[in-house]
Amino acid sequence: CGRLKLQGAVAGLADTLTHPRSSIRVAAVQALDPIGTSGALQALEQSLEDADREVRIVAVQAVGRRGYKGALRRIEKVVHGRGNIDLTERMRFFEAYAQIAGESALPALTAMLATGGVFRRKEPADVRACAALALGRLPSPEARQLLEKHREDKELVVRNAVSRALRGGGA
Repeated sequence: CGRLKLQGAVAGLADTLTHPRSSIRVAAVQALDPIGTSGALQALEQSLEDADREVRIVAVQAVGRRGYKGALRRIEKVVHGRGNIDLTERMRFFEAYAQIAGESALPALTAMLATGGVFRRKEPADVRACAALALGRLPSPEARQLLEKHREDKELVVRNAVSRALRGGGA
């Protein structure tokens, strides 16, 4: 369905997103992605809150790649939240946030990457690293300057993320 971009299959694929087996849900998300209609994107948006990690990752990559603004609120909940997700999933959500929000994501990502201050709590290293990777997705000189500023960060994971973002390897 996805390869042929069968728009008529969207309703059936959306129903498949409730299947008990996660591998079936992943396949449905992968089929909805290339179809890309508004109905397909709405179904993908629902998958951002799936119980299975792999389904969420595939769905967030799809909506991020497409720049689907309808998913921004759900993605922001993960980016700004303190949820218990692993680093790979967190990176995908941050990257999708940058791809969808664009330049408007710059202030939030800047604040997350910052090393703290007198009255501000420093974000954990993994969140700061994800913010750096997301900044690498923004094609602005401000994002690049901020990354350059953090090239010699004290945290190794942040330094590596900054280096990767500056090389253009955000993913």
